[in-house]
Amino acid sequence: MLPIPEAELSAEDLEDFASRYLGKLLFVFSRIELNLTLNLVVMSVTARMGESEAALSNCYFARKLDFFLRFADVLHQERADFLLACHAWHAAAKSICLKRNRFAHGRWAILPSTQQVVHVSGYPGGHQDEVRYALADLRAIVLEAENVHAQLLELINKQLC
Repeated sequence: MLPIPEAELSAEDLEDFASRYLGKLLFVFSRIELNLTLNLVVMSVTARMGESEAALSNCYFARKLDFFLRFADVLHQERADFLLACHAWHAAAKSICLKRNRFAHGRWAILPSTQQVVHVSGYPGGHQDEVRYALADLRAIVLEAENVHAQLLELINKQLC
């Protein structure tokens, strides 16, 4: 993971660091979605719930999360601790999905004077939301996404036991 610089950054360097964190988030999210989709195909066959591979791979991420819980509830109804972990993961994955969606839809700017990256959503002339992030905030979101991915892999491995 890219270290956070201690010195004040120029606008160009601040944008460079921010774009690296945002790009990393997209790559991590992509791994989450790929592994979730592959696991859903296996879960669907095992649960005999009739969801086709095409239907699972073509639906949006939030729907895949819901399928995950549905399949887990059917396949692991006797494993209360495992189901609690699945539900906790579902909430964490939804949170990172919302952040990724928010980041993908909106405008970005750099505030060198405060060493912040600004995300604005909404339309000029209408209601707009502005959120300011320090580089450490963006880094923390990437680490959160990496943790969600690691938890998914752990659940997949435990599911096989």
